[in-house]
Amino acid sequence: MSERGDETQLGEVFIIRPGGTLAWARRSAFAGDHPTNAEILSALREAITDGSD
Repeated sequence: MSERGDETQLGEVFIIRPGGTLAWARRSAFAGDHPTNAEILSALREAITDGSD
């Protein structure tokens, strides 16, 4: 088992509402392609105000 991890695996960030519905997803297109904190917080605020659970 390598301690480096899997260099071909890219990152993802998900916001999931209570009940399990997906509110937002951001998948990396390449290594180092991460959403900013502002993007995540904006998506979270939208998910909270648009939530229908």
